[in-house]
Amino acid sequence: MQNFRLKDQIDYIRTTDPNNFLLQFLIIQKSAPTIIFNTCHELETDALNVLSSMFPSLHTLLHQVQVSGKISNICLEWLESKEPRSVIYVNFGSITVMSHEQLFEFAWGLANSNKNFLWIIKYLLLLSLYSQTL
Repeated sequence: MQNFRLKDQIDYIRTTDPNNFLLQFLIIQKSAPTIIFNTCHELETDALNVLSSMFPSLHTLLHQVQVSGKISNICLEWLESKEPRSVIYVNFGSITVMSHEQLFEFAWGLANSNKNFLWIIKYLLLLSLYSQTL
């Protein structure tokens, strides 16, 4: 990729340790049926072209994604029904660590903002939160 340096990457990606958790995660992803990146092709064309050669089932967040054999575009339809720049987008990624209290506080802050929001959150994290509230 042009003008791309290793030192431009965030610290936890710059590693020579073969047991690094992110490296192991990427190795596992090669067998995933679909991989969704939090970006759009127009923003990161070069990087996505390289990654597409390694992960043929790569998709970007702003495109339709095939789920269980059907095209799921409910989120896109909902977003398109909103005024431009009127939706709060939240995605902490899969590496962010938050306590349950912090997550609940953030959730209530979003709910009380009275703004439209799209929050991408891991399903297992939701299950964990739900089980702790019972």
